[in-house]
Amino acid sequence: MTAAWDRHQAELRVLVASNRKVATVWHRGGGPALVQAITRALRIASARIPALVNGIPVALCIDRLARAFSRYGSPGLGADLALLRARLPAVEGLAGPELLAAFERIVDQGFAGAEVPA
Repeated sequence: MTAAWDRHQAELRVLVASNRKVATVWHRGGGPALVQAITRALRIASARIPALVNGIPVALCIDRLARAFSRYGSPGLGADLALLRARLPAVEGLAGPELLAAFERIVDQGFAGAEVPA
């Protein structure tokens, strides 16, 4: 998972900063609030991913963001996002450790570009 993040983080930031359509989806779709909720869940043991972000169901927020990034991003980003969405369970209500465990399972299944444990 770290390899995929390392590979795409700069592209994600450029898309939000320079592509008006992506930036609109990012801001209206709750991107900053979603990142804040995930960060909070990872840092505070009792925190959980909420069901809604800015009044939008988290699953819908994630789907809209993934579609925008896939549409305007590189083919590699689109492929990694498609695989991630197909394998990521519903994140609503998950605590940070549960979210990390879900990502670890994705890596164990052979996430594109990630190192698979031997």
